Amino acid sequence: MFRPGCASCSANEPIYNLGLKAVRETIDEITDVADVVNEEIGLIFAAFEIHERYKFSFYDSLIVAAAMKSRCKALFSEDMQDGLVIDETLKIVNPFKF
Repeated sequence: MFRPGCASCSANEPIYNLGLKAVRETIDEITDVADVVNEEIGLIFAAFEIHERYKFSFYDSLIVAAAMKSRCKALFSEDMQDGLVIDETLKIVNPFKF
């Protein structure tokens, strides 16, 4: 069966115009009918999970998801909870905390 492709930038565009719930529903609908041609869609779904579980902003969740995908052990941020360990692999570190 033929499945159309979709550039990941097309899947990202609703984020700027819709709320997160609507964005997730839209991306779910896109991936139901088309193959998204980029690994970035996996990063977006990982960010949704992080956002739901840790209550970070969606954009902070994207940063966390990217750090985890890159197998970082620490993420330096003054905006997230210092010392929080995410999925037993990534530790949030406030670089300004003395």
